[in-house]
Amino acid sequence: METWLTTQELLGLTSLPSSDRGISKKAIRENWEKRQREGVKGKTYEYAFSSLPQEVQAEYLLKNTTLPKPSAVEKQAEKQMTESAWNVLASATNEQERRAERRFNAVMKLKGLLDMRLKLMDAMDRVVEHFAGQEGEAVSRGSLKRWWYKVKNHPQSNWLPLLLDRVERDTTSRYAKIDELAWQFFLGEYCRQAQPNFAICYEELCYAAEENGWVVPSLNTLKRKFNRELTPAQIALMRGGEHALRELVKPQRRSVAHLEALEIINGDGYQHNVFVDWYADGSRPIRPKTWFWQDVRTRRILAYCVDDSENGNQIRQATLRLIKQYGIPKKILMDNTRAASDLQTSTQTKRGKRNKAIVVDGLFERLGIQVIRTLVFKGRGNGRAKPIERAFRRDGLPAYIDRNRRCEGFFTGDSPTEKPENYQYKKA
Repeated sequence: METWLTTQELLGLTSLPSSDRGISKKAIRENWEKRQREGVKGKTYEYAFSSLPQEVQAEYLLKNTTLPKPSAVEKQAEKQMTESAWNVLASATNEQERRAERRFNAVMKLKGLLDMRLKLMDAMDRVVEHFAGQEGEAVSRGSLKRWWYKVKNHPQSNWLPLLLDRVERDTTSRYAKIDELAWQFFLGEYCRQAQPNFAICYEELCYAAEENGWVVPSLNTLKRKFNRELTPAQIALMRGGEHALRELVKPQRRSVAHLEALEIINGDGYQHNVFVDWYADGSRPIRPKTWFWQDVRTRRILAYCVDDSENGNQIRQATLRLIKQYGIPKKILMDNTRAASDLQTSTQTKRGKRNKAIVVDGLFERLGIQVIRTLVFKGRGNGRAKPIERAFRRDGLPAYIDRNRRCEGFFTGDSPTEKPENYQYKKA
């Protein structure tokens, strides 16, 4: 029975144009066999599968051939196969079954292309290309040819057990032996949060083995056994704790596409790498600290205030400048520092005594601004995850302020090991 396909069913094939109109033009140009039928938006055409180019037929079959599930194949094959063959399949390991299923899928793809009268070598090349890059056993041209000739003269219901590996490699004898007590001793010695050196722990193991008569392999063999039997997550948890385990998780990727300007702003203080004679009484020079407010949606710096330290007055002054120029934001993201938790700023005291009899509404509460804290507690949370932290990188605000020509001679360097030649030559 002839199969008829619409242009919608042909979309997505790499061997055809990517639009309905392009496919229709190609069909007219190559004189595909077609018939008319009623569609949702009026009359449309269907094209005979046999009239399509051979490469289109092959790609369509590769993408749309529905393979029977292994369980269904097993039910059908149990009626036709001998009991001994299915006993072999039942005793196979999970890894053997997965390899057999992958080979079965590849052979079924090949059979579908051969039924279209493609040449064997061309069909094999298409199947190999289809499975390239996928996880699992590699499907090469030579392997596919060997599998095909192994099953082609048998009923299709028998192909799955025929493609099964009959011998599973025994790798247990490849590894050197170690006494269980010695292994547990080493794990207890090495898997501590003090993070001792592997070689030193191995040396301690050798001393204990001499006293107890344990069999111990070489250092490199023990290291391979350790990496083979313990996962990176287990090692991180035992040697680094929960915080080290969390570091293995990929950082969250967040989007700001749904936000509006001034819906959420974030702020933080930055200590400049410039020494300044700040006080008129001749006190020691200091490195000033600036509080910045930044819009999360646009990443624009909205307001700032410079002072000798991070404090509540500084944050309120920067907020006043922000509101005067841009208005009141809806939410504020900031750290839970002492200055950011000032009573007059956010009605929250982080440290010190508080007179509970006197209720004072903070600046943010009176303005109806929701405060979001970046809490860091026992390794949970990350105060450096705020968007403004990226502006504090070397190529961000420090490059425009600390390294400005007007601060030449006052710049202290980004770290104690990167001090310029004229460090503290003079002070601003």
